[in-house]
Amino acid sequence: MVQLARDTKISLPILDDHQLLDQEPFLNEKSAATQESTGQSKTKITFKKKLVVMIDIPDRVTKQKTGDICSLPSEQNQREQLPLELKKYVKELGATGEPVLVIEKKLSSSDVNTGLQRLSIPVKQVLNHGFLTEEERRRFNIDNKQQEIDALLIEPSLAQSGIKLKKWYMGNSEVYVLVSGWNEVVKRNGLKPETPVQLWSFKKDSQLYFVLVRL
Repeated sequence: MVQLARDTKISLPILDDHQLLDQEPFLNEKSAATQESTGQSKTKITFKKKLVVMIDIPDRVTKQKTGDICSLPSEQNQREQLPLELKKYVKELGATGEPVLVIEKKLSSSDVNTGLQRLSIPVKQVLNHGFLTEEERRRFNIDNKQQEIDALLIEPSLAQSGIKLKKWYMGNSEVYVLVSGWNEVVKRNGLKPETPVQLWSFKKDSQLYFVLVRL
């Protein structure tokens, strides 16, 4: 056993974080044992160590261009962007402007009912009404219930199909619907009730396009 003289001061090397975490229980015990054994002596042992701060980092942290914290984009931000493969495909088609997210929803049983043959898009759930021009919206007023707009739909498989956009008025509710070919889209892509999807839209010149994304 090493004997320590009175008023002896010992400095130990700085420990890095891993060493500190491994050694800290031992250091605490050693310090306590020394104090008990020395009684009234003035022997002092000094441990130099880094301050370790443990914090909980939320799952969603904004990544800054300059900073020490790296994190993944939030789930919400990811969902508000068209998948890269589709974005590239849309650009190659010659889209006019950026695609806009029209709606995100889980398919209802009626959406995949072959007897109803339509995808419902409740107006109150539409995220961006700018997918239609003001003139196109006027075509769907109450006096023009039978109006429709010819559109093209890009399916999850990247296949294109013709589709028609209509607007239905049911009591106090207003609903856009995609009809004429929707059943084939459901079958080709294996869509089921509760399937989460996004519907995006863009224009190529004056031609209206929709993009169906399966989440």
